Amino acid sequence: MPEIEINGVVVDFPFDPYDVQKVYMEKVIECLHKGVNGVLESPTGTGKTLSLLCASLGWLKVKKSQMQAQAAQRSAAGGPNSVTNVMQSLGFSSKSAVPQELMGINYPKIIYASRTHTQLSQALNELRRTKYAKGFKSTIIGSRDQLCIHSEFVTAHSCVFHNRFEEMKNGPLITETSGIVDIEDLVRKGTTHKCCPYYMARELKDNADVVFMPYNYLLDPLAKKAQNIQLDNSVIILDEAHNVEKICEEAGSLQFRSTDVALCISEITKVMKDLVNHMESNGFGVETSASVRDFNQDDLVLLKTMFLRLEDEIDEIEVSGDGTTYPGQKIFDILGKADISSNSLEHLHPVVDKLVQYLSTSSISPVQRMGAGLQKFSELLTVVFTNRGDRDDPNQSYYKLYVTFEEAKSTKKTWLDTKSDKFKKGRVLNYWCFSPSFGMKMLWQQGELGINIPVTLENGHVVTGDQVFVGVVSTGPDGTSLNSSYNTRNDPKYISALGRTIVNFSRVIPGGLLVFFPSYPLMKKCQDEWQGLGIWSKIVENKSIFVESQIRDAFASNMAEYYEKIHGPDGKGACFLAVCRGKVSEGLDFSDNNGRAVIITGLPYPPFKDPRVVLKQQYLDTVRNRDKTGISGQMWYQLEASRAVNQAIGRVIRHKSDFGAILLCDTRFGNAGFKQQLSTWLQPHIQTYTQFGSSYKAVIDFFKKARTMFPASDTRNLSRQPANRAGDIESKDLDLTSRTAVGFSQATSRKVAKNLGGPPPPSLSTSQINNDIFNSSLDSPVAISPLAPKKERKATVSKGLFNAMQDTKVDSVINFHENVEVDFYMPKFTRNSSSSSLSSSSGLKRKLIDPIQPSTSKKTSSQPEPTSSAMVKREASKDYLMKIKYALSADEYRSYIRMVKNYNIDSNFKALIESLEPMLKDKNLRIELYEGFTRFVKEEHRTQYKAFLATLNGICK
Repeated sequence: MPEIEINGVVVDFPFDPYDVQKVYMEKVIECLHKGVNGVLESPTGTGKTLSLLCASLGWLKVKKSQMQAQAAQRSAAGGPNSVTNVMQSLGFSSKSAVPQELMGINYPKIIYASRTHTQLSQALNELRRTKYAKGFKSTIIGSRDQLCIHSEFVTAHSCVFHNRFEEMKNGPLITETSGIVDIEDLVRKGTTHKCCPYYMARELKDNADVVFMPYNYLLDPLAKKAQNIQLDNSVIILDEAHNVEKICEEAGSLQFRSTDVALCISEITKVMKDLVNHMESNGFGVETSASVRDFNQDDLVLLKTMFLRLEDEIDEIEVSGDGTTYPGQKIFDILGKADISSNSLEHLHPVVDKLVQYLSTSSISPVQRMGAGLQKFSELLTVVFTNRGDRDDPNQSYYKLYVTFEEAKSTKKTWLDTKSDKFKKGRVLNYWCFSPSFGMKMLWQQGELGINIPVTLENGHVVTGDQVFVGVVSTGPDGTSLNSSYNTRNDPKYISALGRTIVNFSRVIPGGLLVFFPSYPLMKKCQDEWQGLGIWSKIVENKSIFVESQIRDAFASNMAEYYEKIHGPDGKGACFLAVCRGKVSEGLDFSDNNGRAVIITGLPYPPFKDPRVVLKQQYLDTVRNRDKTGISGQMWYQLEASRAVNQAIGRVIRHKSDFGAILLCDTRFGNAGFKQQLSTWLQPHIQTYTQFGSSYKAVIDFFKKARTMFPASDTRNLSRQPANRAGDIESKDLDLTSRTAVGFSQATSRKVAKNLGGPPPPSLSTSQINNDIFNSSLDSPVAISPLAPKKERKATVSKGLFNAMQDTKVDSVINFHENVEVDFYMPKFTRNSSSSSLSSSSGLKRKLIDPIQPSTSKKTSSQPEPTSSAMVKREASKDYLMKIKYALSADEYRSYIRMVKNYNIDSNFKALIESLEPMLKDKNLRIELYEGFTRFVKEEHRTQYKAFLATLNGICK
């Protein structure tokens, strides 16, 4: 590996770095040498993560050598009290045998933080490519959700894996673990040694050179306290730092409800009853339980009285309309009337925390965790009083208290119901922070983010103009203006024009196409409208469609199947509909054919009527008018949109040889003000197209040229895709794939029109491409033909039994010169056309682009036809999994996935039955669900399972 000397530090790099990477590493090392803060920006695809890691670890290597040399010099100076003499008196025979930490050496630690675990896993993979992978210890801090290997919910002292960790934490599993340790490694070690990975990670971080963690663990005081994160003598790297502002504000904010107070009262009452029962069973005045020694009767009485007062005070807050805004100091007035203040905090907070611990460890319910109300109150105390004084603290100007009525839980009413609707409505207290400086206060305090930043950098990109196409598409194929503003986003003409725009671009864009919407509701509305208009099916003719899911397990399956389609033999690629600020828009790598183009359908402004957005703008305007500096509320509002757009754009063009198109399909992108808010490296390439035909022709020309100039990227091994993370293991281990969103229903069989065969011929002239062309057959008269014959069905065999969730598709060739049938569980229709024109309702002739006909070559013998038995098994598996998904709730289904995963790993049949039985209890078709599960039971357990079924059938008769 090349070695590069930068600012006196020798940096090992996996390859010869780009110039932008050298500049980036120079700035990193400058910050480390001087001990100052820096904000360094570099476009996606320029190796920013690798540069950060190599530069910081190269510096750390030099720093450790210097510290060791200094310690050796001090030791060599001798003297009766030197470290060496003292350690030799304690039994260490030589200097080399003395542990470094006992030599008085406190090495710096690097804390590498990013927004998500997916991004952290990608950083760990980058680190594996370097020489530093073997020379330094590293670990990753994760949540219990990702690291817990217990199949069910476990309480603090009843988990065998945690107990096993306590036995092994001083053994070689912890002390001798070296190199890179990620979530998968921790889970694997935990499973092998029956030791808790969660606590293993917490223990490993103390001796690690590099610790990877989500940055809410650094900026949120609650998470930082829970993980026992120490920042002394640490270098903190915040990757993807554009999210830090929001995380900091969230860390200083909270929401507290009347029902939370009621829950606190209920929990205190329960502890009181436990205490009385304990005293009665052990004799009054005698306390033998360690769990009840942390608090006494007087503490409980005072707390209950306090919560009753607090409940009354909250109920008395005046609320008008949708909500009322109060100054931040109002929260202290409310708490003070219940005797909750900074003076009482010293005694109050520890007692509350001890009660939370008592309730959580004494709870026997795996569903409802006791102590949740008191835990919420403890968080309130932390947020309100930590690093803040009292109501007179000037920093309270950064806060607002927004109070609304609490929505009552809906209950079914009958004519026998005599309950009155007249009751005291609860309140919701939203205590919002509008300055990110509070979240950064633990690091430093100065400037907008609370940090003085003397070192800055805004890097260029490594690609050339031939590798990137950036076009503002102002109109759709029919000339309708593309504008997703609040006033027009629901206009049927706009939605139709946007859909037809995507239809046409999907014909000529190779590989993967990412389409980003401003919000989930708008994406859902477009999806519904396009399905009704037949636009959806037209996109499917060109590319299979996937839709971003807000459910983690379903999202993992969606991504896996998307990549599979990209690699598919038909060469069509796939289209992924996603949302700005969603999972797809950040942290995922769509390099090469995985993402050849991004379409941004609109500006993702925050909801302008949202109270928090309104108050944030008011706060910024107030600060700007007062201090004559900073940004205005309107400028912040615009930056929120451009920041999300830049992140979505960054999913494509991921390395020096990559290429891709960025299509900004909203006329507002053409405004000079917004262009300046896009990434600097993009701005020279932006072209604005007022006619759709010219943008379409430009995209065709771009890909024709790019695929010729950069064939390595065009034919790159497409199996390079992000690996499943520990948080996504359910879908991986079950081999489940989500269904491609190609139809209008969740039906198991759909007809999909086949690929048109690629882009139009290169000789297509500009005169042949005009706005009328692209209305295509979507504008033609539709003749309902309920008796239209169905085409022959062709299906492929799935690779795994659990792939039953994947749709079966029907291959057919669409020919615009013949009648076409599209069957998506809606009335069948045909389009009447002549050989080269299409009759419209107005009688005008519309030209058609002659598509390249698909290859008629037969499939090779390497693609076997499905056997009937395989298809029967596949359909049966699909039906069963669908029944399971509909029978269980979302949480139950996730538990089901984990259960099968654990069974696949440990083959513990007893644990399987113990988990399965309560899960299917009282479910409809219970016996049928049990019987269907037989197909997933391992061969060695089939006899036992059949015996179990026989017993179960006997009970249920």
